[in-house]
Amino acid sequence: MVQKVNPHCTSIHFAVDEWVWLRLQPYKHKSVAHQRSYKLAKRFYGPFRAVARIREVAYKLKLPSYAQIHDVFNVSLLKKFFRVPAGTMHPLPTEFDGPHPLVAPVSILDSHFILSLGRQVSQVLVL
Repeated sequence: MVQKVNPHCTSIHFAVDEWVWLRLQPYKHKSVAHQRSYKLAKRFYGPFRAVARIREVAYKLKLPSYAQIHDVFNVSLLKKFFRVPAGTMHPLPTEFDGPHPLVAPVSILDSHFILSLGRQVSQVLVL
């Protein structure tokens, strides 16, 4: 009965000392810059080592010392790490605003105002 009702539900388990990818929320702060494509943003960071299993659905990860986020994550935010070619590792962002990583613009290329919901809003093109 359970297999018919919940065919999409699977139990995911990682062993202690296993390497996993970490999924973070995509950057969606509109006050800094609009991204052209969220589809091209980084999805997973890491890999990181699972230090301990906390209950059934949470794991504690060994994060770098500069990471400003909590080190316990739900299993839905983790993905098993398989060996990949060298040079494809993605380090964690160094600054966060809550759960979202901050991205600093390099330079401002252009700016203009648009009318949105009856008021002027500044749009900035950043590099």
